[in-house]
Amino acid sequence: MTVIQRAVLAALLVAGATASAHDFAAGKLRVEHPWAAPATADDGSAIVYLSIHNDGDEDDRLVAVETTRGLAAAAVLKAPGDEAKESDAPRSADGAKGGDAFRVVRDLTVPAGGRLDVAPGGPRVVLDGLRLSLRAGMRFPLFLAFEKAGRMEVEVWVEDAADHEGAHAGH
Repeated sequence: MTVIQRAVLAALLVAGATASAHDFAAGKLRVEHPWAAPATADDGSAIVYLSIHNDGDEDDRLVAVETTRGLAAAAVLKAPGDEAKESDAPRSADGAKGGDAFRVVRDLTVPAGGRLDVAPGGPRVVLDGLRLSLRAGMRFPLFLAFEKAGRMEVEVWVEDAADHEGAHAGH
């Protein structure tokens, strides 16, 4: 192998390791493993899950989410129970297990030195007006806007929900 071939191979291995890590960073924030379960356009919506770690000394807030217009009409933040009471937005059902009611919220806090888990049963990112079916193996962009860290683009992987039961509990 030539020096150039070795360099190219090393770069591909590093790129592969980075892609498989499935983490993204902006400032003091790190987003781990954004994923969505398969859904059809007929379902009308899909839910995105992820963990946001804040290595900073100050809280930050996730204030907006968006994706490409070709994928969904809108991306919104929703939360159940007490978290939802902080918003004056109307209640809506987003197809969660058991028909749990969630409300649109203006923001979600990422605590200093802690993390925010956007996970089943908790706060979530909902893609409303789904225009394309999401099939396992697909990937799509999601843009996150934070009050302090600014805008971050992440890549969401479409994966079967059964693959996540307990598999990412350490996030």
